[in-house]
Amino acid sequence: MKSMLAAAGRLPGGRGEAARALVRPALLEQIEQASGVDWLPIESNLVVTRALHEVLAPAAFHLFFRDHLLESFQGPLLKTMVDAAVRIFGIDPASWARWVPKGWALVFKDGGAWTVARVEPGHVTFRLEGLPGACIRDRVWLSSVASSLSAIVELAKAKGGFDLTDVDPVAGRASFAMRWS
Repeated sequence: MKSMLAAAGRLPGGRGEAARALVRPALLEQIEQASGVDWLPIESNLVVTRALHEVLAPAAFHLFFRDHLLESFQGPLLKTMVDAAVRIFGIDPASWARWVPKGWALVFKDGGAWTVARVEPGHVTFRLEGLPGACIRDRVWLSSVASSLSAIVELAKAKGGFDLTDVDPVAGRASFAMRWS
């Protein structure tokens, strides 16, 4: 969350400040006071994501979340995992599919669990199950997840993306597809 706020602060044209203005000061303080080992409620992520959605055009919103994860791949939380995955599997997006659940568990506590549903050449389908109710009901947040995970395709130097394909609020499940060429 701290890195997300820092990335928002670098947005041009005062959009970062505009997004911060939409977030309760107490939540901003909680995020800023958290240490690297503190878990914040996932709803905090929803609030900041929605604030960014309010101030960014759709394409800028997508790029913000994709680029934020690309930047996070170089940070202390994910760099070791990313470096290991590149050494073991190369940069083929399909080989990264099994790392999505591992990376998710590092970032979100009680934020559901990923499964790889199907792998085909140039296409992987995923399910994210067991999402908290606030997450499964928030298509903006689910879209930010897809945008973020588009970073995998970018990291692999391929053309394509990661898309939200279905939401089942009753089952607490969202489906996604990663496609590339």
